[in-house]
Amino acid sequence: MALTYPRPIGMNAIELTSILPRQYIPIVSDTSAPLRIPTLAELREKDRAKRIAIILPIVALLVIGLVVITRVNMEALFPARRVIALTEQWGPTTLTNADNGGPAGELVKSTLGAAGYEVDLKFTNWEIAYSRVANNEAFTAFPIVKSAERDEKYRFSDPFFSVEYVVFYRRDHVDAQRLTAEDLKSMSTVFLSGYDYWPSAASTFATKAQNIRLGNTDFTANEAFVALANGEVDFVIEGRAQGEFILNSSTFPASAHEFATLEPKYFEPLGITVANTTPLHMIFPKSTNSDVIDKINAALRDFRRGDKYPLLAAQASGGDCGLDSARIIDGAAPIRTGAGAVVTPVDGTAVTVLAWGAPGTRCTVPKGLPTPGDGEALIKFGPGPTEGTVAVAPITRLTFGADS
Repeated sequence: MALTYPRPIGMNAIELTSILPRQYIPIVSDTSAPLRIPTLAELREKDRAKRIAIILPIVALLVIGLVVITRVNMEALFPARRVIALTEQWGPTTLTNADNGGPAGELVKSTLGAAGYEVDLKFTNWEIAYSRVANNEAFTAFPIVKSAERDEKYRFSDPFFSVEYVVFYRRDHVDAQRLTAEDLKSMSTVFLSGYDYWPSAASTFATKAQNIRLGNTDFTANEAFVALANGEVDFVIEGRAQGEFILNSSTFPASAHEFATLEPKYFEPLGITVANTTPLHMIFPKSTNSDVIDKINAALRDFRRGDKYPLLAAQASGGDCGLDSARIIDGAAPIRTGAGAVVTPVDGTAVTVLAWGAPGTRCTVPKGLPTPGDGEALIKFGPGPTEGTVAVAPITRLTFGADS
């Protein structure tokens, strides 16, 4: 408590202040009034307030400086981890002469970059890529079909686009509409080295073609199509877009119009599969930590919701629409259907992407269905209350992952 004393006899206010330290001189507006001398606690509080007033601006400047320095030097302080990603030339999906290795290469670089990795992309063949990843000599390889056998050797990312595998033949060499199951088993078929096809492919096309130049059944894609053009083999199983890329190449020794693919409608009544749309992944060494895979998958999910993904996925799939699997998120919001109505799907409903609405794609939308705009996708709902319905959805409403 502050005490008030009467003014000492014989000493006025001015004389009294002369004996006090300067910072403790009381302010006296009325020299006839009693003087109030501050307590020790009040004097200490006053000192503390002065110190804080001096220190706070200094601390603020230091914090601002630290933030600026950290932001400027973040890459230097925490550089992205440099990793090797392997692939094979597989136009138009991966290309040695394209920026970032083609659309699939850009997908991988963008995804891994967002996860904190700097990608050193190298081209090799599939077999070497598998071996180096399995032996921890490379961080990843792509784009790879997932299978039970490979699942024992590698970790897989979520799928990041799909490819349709088909069976190519020469029009003047095969009467495709009259083929029987026995014909397919007995005719020579190229199974490309490093590929993994749909489960029934090996039993349907039971006779593996011989590479007469090597004396074995190993073929690169280019070798296989040259052998097909020369009449040395009957069938080649390859991605539709990838096969057409070779047939339309200026170096291919035949006209692309001389070739076609087996049409499923002629073989479905026989219970035979001659085409299959398959999701593709990145693979990692089996020892890769789950946290690493989770981080990469999260970056992939974020990237797939961005503006760049639809066009890159369409180009990677072959520059056309390409089927893809996804699930609806934020199910409470309505979605416009092909008939102009709206539906409210259940959250998590499985859908098939029929067409991407990104600019630059060559999507052919069936007559009577709406054309998706930029940032949209034409989808068809799977099991649930809206099953079979075709609709247009913003790509932000779709999620892609292992369970899609």
